[in-house]
Amino acid sequence: MESVLEEWKVRSKNLLKNVINRGKSVLQKRRVYEIAILLGDTLFMCTMQEGRFVKQKEYRLETVDETSLEEVFCRAKKDGFTNNYLWWIATTSSEKIKIRKYPYMTEEELSETLYWEEDRLFGNTPIESSYRILSQNAEGYEVIVSAIPKDYVDMIVNAAKKAGKIISKIGTVVDLFLIEAAQAPKILLLGGNKEGRLVSWDGQSKAATYSLSLFDQESENVNFIMNKIKMNYINKEIYFFPYAEGIQVAKKWIELLKLHGFTVFNIKEISWAAKNYWKKLVMEIVRCMPYGEMNLTHRGLRNNEQLVLLELFLKGICFLSVIFVFLSGVYFSYQEIRWIGVKNKTVQLQPLYEEYLLWKARNKKMQELAEELTLQEKENGHWQKKLIFLSDVVKQNIVLSSLVVEDASIKLEGSATSDEEIKQFAQNLEDVWKGHIRIESIVHKEQNPLFMFRMVYIPNEDNHRGM
Repeated sequence: MESVLEEWKVRSKNLLKNVINRGKSVLQKRRVYEIAILLGDTLFMCTMQEGRFVKQKEYRLETVDETSLEEVFCRAKKDGFTNNYLWWIATTSSEKIKIRKYPYMTEEELSETLYWEEDRLFGNTPIESSYRILSQNAEGYEVIVSAIPKDYVDMIVNAAKKAGKIISKIGTVVDLFLIEAAQAPKILLLGGNKEGRLVSWDGQSKAATYSLSLFDQESENVNFIMNKIKMNYINKEIYFFPYAEGIQVAKKWIELLKLHGFTVFNIKEISWAAKNYWKKLVMEIVRCMPYGEMNLTHRGLRNNEQLVLLELFLKGICFLSVIFVFLSGVYFSYQEIRWIGVKNKTVQLQPLYEEYLLWKARNKKMQELAEELTLQEKENGHWQKKLIFLSDVVKQNIVLSSLVVEDASIKLEGSATSDEEIKQFAQNLEDVWKGHIRIESIVHKEQNPLFMFRMVYIPNEDNHRGM
């Protein structure tokens, strides 16, 4: 289970890294680069932007040393190569290449490990080294490490410094070859005066490196290496690139490759009589330089360009902050003016608002009265109808002297000529008022011919709700 989680973690990290690298690639295309590469006695310089060559020129050197390079850099500056930062592609046969495997760790720990392993990998000679990760999984890393003598780096860096330039990156042909090869299996041969370096790439994650001797073409070692390459690679095309010191013997290397059945596909149609027959080859490799991962310049200079870019970035942030503060001031000033206008408008509308509140209060009171009347109407049972019904049942011999409403009941007092008429009157009221009539008293005095009565109307429960 732990191994599965670790594998998932590594894959997620690689995916995130690829996304970041794609973002970097977009930014890299927009930058302006000055790149230089030395082949033989010719220094090729070019300016790149958005993947195309804006400017390019070749310079001849009498000797390859610090003084000659300084002179050429100064001439290039006058010719328009004015960028303060220069990228250099190393083409020295003193370059050493190793492929190693390491257990899983963070990339920071891997970088630290390789730094402390320089002596074990390349001996005690002062060098500058860098690496490229070929593959990465839960088990660990496989990396290719390149190293060049510190003296070579010092010569390039010092010459550029005297000419007013900074060598912020030194790339290697091996690193750029792996970028150019991408996911296609390819083979690279770096040819020097006497020895060469053969690098094979399977197009996925495996690489191998072999040493070859130019003057030992028929040795068992050379035959073994060539046969091994043939077995592993069906396509027998080899990408050839000469070390600066081996440019004059390039024909011999190509003959060696043809002797063992290989085709040099990147210089098939080369014309040895042409003046700049290496230019096309140089331009192909230079085009990959912005995407190279290796940097073999002095460690103190590797982040120099990044620090300058960081400084520019911070200056940009400061500028944007000033703009933000200014716009914020304008916005808040506008809001203050707007608030003062609203406040003045409120003062002007205050009398109208108070009048509106009075109208609202009166309207509310009227609504409350209407609701009270409606409630009284419901509770008291529609008295208008009751009175109309009452007038219908009161006969000529019936006289009402009092009618009092108490809650839902009605008390009636009056007089009649006989008790029978009173009882009939009560019965008629029950029929029209739909309730119960309780006769409380009937009084007849001898001196008075009339019968005095008192009765109470009590509505039925259902009738009371309906009315």
